[in-house]
Amino acid sequence: MKRPLVVFICLFMLGIAIGLYHRELVRYPLQGDTVQLGLCLIIAGLLVFRFSDRHLFGDPFSYSQHRNTYWHNMLTLSLFLMVTALGWLYAYMASQPVSSLYKHNGGTVTLTGKVESIVTNGEDSFVFDLLLDDKETVRVKHRGKALPFEVKPADDLQVTGQVQAPSPRRNPGDFDYQAYLWRQGIAVEIFTTQPNQIRFAPSPEGIHHGLIDTMHRLAYDWRQTMERILASTLPSDTAGIIAGIIFGGQGGLSEEDQEAFRITGVAHAFAVSGSNVAVITSTLLLLLRGGKRWKFPLWPSIAVTMLVIVFYGMMTGFPPSVQRAILMACGSLLAYGVQRRVEPFTLMAAAALPILIVNPLMLADPGFQLSFGATWGILYLLPIFQGFIPNSDPGNRSGARFWSALKKLSVEALFLSLAALLAVGPLTVYYFNILSLSGLLANLFAGMIIALVTILGFAAFFFLPVWIGGAKALVVFSGLSVELLTTVLHHLSTLPGAALTIATPPPLLLLAFYLLLILVREFALGHLSPKVSVRIQTLTLPVTTFLATLFFLYRLLFPPALQVTFLDVGQGDCILIQTPGGKRVIIDVPGPPEFHPSSEHAQQSKPYDPGEKMLAPLLNRKGITNIDTFVVTHADQDHIGGVFYILQNYPVKQLVLSTPPEPSEKYDALLQLASVKNIPVLETPPLDSDISPDPSVQLDVLHPGLERKPQNTNDSSLVLLLQHGQCRVLLTGDIENEGQQAMVAAAETSSQSLKADIVKVPHHGSRHNLKPDFLQSTGQPALAVISVGKNRYGHPSPEVQQAWHDAGAEVLRTDRCGAITAESDGQHWQVHRTHYEPDYSGT
Repeated sequence: MKRPLVVFICLFMLGIAIGLYHRELVRYPLQGDTVQLGLCLIIAGLLVFRFSDRHLFGDPFSYSQHRNTYWHNMLTLSLFLMVTALGWLYAYMASQPVSSLYKHNGGTVTLTGKVESIVTNGEDSFVFDLLLDDKETVRVKHRGKALPFEVKPADDLQVTGQVQAPSPRRNPGDFDYQAYLWRQGIAVEIFTTQPNQIRFAPSPEGIHHGLIDTMHRLAYDWRQTMERILASTLPSDTAGIIAGIIFGGQGGLSEEDQEAFRITGVAHAFAVSGSNVAVITSTLLLLLRGGKRWKFPLWPSIAVTMLVIVFYGMMTGFPPSVQRAILMACGSLLAYGVQRRVEPFTLMAAAALPILIVNPLMLADPGFQLSFGATWGILYLLPIFQGFIPNSDPGNRSGARFWSALKKLSVEALFLSLAALLAVGPLTVYYFNILSLSGLLANLFAGMIIALVTILGFAAFFFLPVWIGGAKALVVFSGLSVELLTTVLHHLSTLPGAALTIATPPPLLLLAFYLLLILVREFALGHLSPKVSVRIQTLTLPVTTFLATLFFLYRLLFPPALQVTFLDVGQGDCILIQTPGGKRVIIDVPGPPEFHPSSEHAQQSKPYDPGEKMLAPLLNRKGITNIDTFVVTHADQDHIGGVFYILQNYPVKQLVLSTPPEPSEKYDALLQLASVKNIPVLETPPLDSDISPDPSVQLDVLHPGLERKPQNTNDSSLVLLLQHGQCRVLLTGDIENEGQQAMVAAAETSSQSLKADIVKVPHHGSRHNLKPDFLQSTGQPALAVISVGKNRYGHPSPEVQQAWHDAGAEVLRTDRCGAITAESDGQHWQVHRTHYEPDYSGT
């Protein structure tokens, strides 16, 4: 068996992936992508078992083989299964940390522990991880006035705050914040708002820190000192970029810089990639061992280098990419010390093994996948391009040799970036829904600047204790380099087609891409036997034709359905309608909560906008780049506030509004924005008018129309009836009793019925806004959806929920089920919730 450690880690990772998938099935309802992911695991498992040991399945365990060979194969298979099962069990048990604080969810507790790490330390918030006395880790989030003292790693603190279990995935394909914290061993968060809720814990025996804690505190102090020097020497934007490149994170970047780095595909620079560790390692070895007349002893040089990169890892907080890079660097240094050749894939496996043993959930971390994926791409795919790399000119002229070497280095760097891009490009699209067409050129230039900034920044660390002026000079030079980088990236990001927004690809498509990539690589390098190569060439056309026919038959037999998604956007409404004809209609989206000007929340630099943070990412995941019709039912903040971001960033073909009964600044601002963007506006469409952009679907206006004169903003809500074949959805906005009564009266004298299969419950389930005759007029709906979040109004009322339940409807709430999606073929409905209702009664 070749590369036994690689085989072992592949089997172990397969088991971990099965365990994580098992937990996914327990946590979330079965969806199409979940089924595809299961199929991917089956295919990947078969391939891993088939090719891990090519002698294992030589002749399906035939007794015609030698008896010893047969039992050897059976023993090997048993070992493979044991390793996979071990990974499965280990990951499943670790995938949901238990907490004694679940029983206090929503309540206030006082906890004592030691600061493990500082997550963020900004103007508006201070976040850190606290290791409690019972060895449980909690995340503490302080929002409000700044603390009167400085908190450092290893400090003993006493915290009094509200316990809150993190929310699971709230909308389809959403970022799973709960799983993100679970991967870090965190089950609950503690929220504080007052400085006196956090204080140093009494320590009568004095403070004693071990070696690791002392190094951690020293690393934190050096990082803080360096960030202060950056802030005092350079413009804030430039200082934030340098700090992000050296230490990781985008907290110091302006929105314009973040967008430029994202579009050009260089945002990975702020994840502290392995290149930082490689640059530091190679630079130190060059300084210690690169001299011709004098060299530092071998093993002391290795020890110093390993100590420095581990210390650097402490400064960055040890993200997955740094863990991988440091472990691989340490392995290479040890091999260098004993003068042994390093097999790169075995070294990768050796780096992954301790990470996954300590925390198997890291396999699901995008940073882990992208870091190891990029390294795999460089090692595995770069040989394809070796024939295109020119040789250096062996001429005698120094100038010719220099330019020849520079040309060779540039081409190598280009193909290295291409190999990494091929490996992680699909993952980038899967997680971030963007394909940067300018990324290859941008990364080629950015890589040189990032390496230079890393070297200069680390050199500045060593100057800090002895020569502050020298450190500042290096910082200034780094700043000039970064300003050049941002100028280039800003120009590239504004080019037409610099990046494409792509829908999240299905898991089977990702697997097919990587299998095809491996096949092309093996074919290009001549690793396939002539018989296999001929077979592949023979089968390519018929297999492609068969798959294309299968796809068209599927589309013919299963045409696109109507899809209505009631998004979980907190206390507000947002509905996305995707019609069978491919049209997109959005109804409402809330904006940032409104606070009194003197409130601490109102002083935040940028309030949370659901339009930007929740709706826009969902549109990107679905590959929606334009909106056919945007309906704003009325001018309340929890319905209109997030529309501004969407109109500013997405083409909208038509805006449908309901004129408010009284002057509204938000309404006027929205009209002005629509005028600037040249968006056609339809104000208060007539009753019974169809505003659907798709003729296969009707979207009829039931209220208020031009005839009625509502007395308040809620009663001015546009009420719509969505019809697709025999399936009907009643969308009610925040309509109150007066409007409901008017609709019931109109329905009695017209042919337009209020009966529906699905009803969006008016006004978030308020107990003041449900007329019994209105409920009765909806017939016997199968589903009543309540769009609601945390609020101080008592929404939804238990009486209202019971009334809809008594009417025969299943009542689903977005705050408990996440987004609720209903799909119709014109005859029947299929309803999916994003997650099950959480249960924190256990421990």
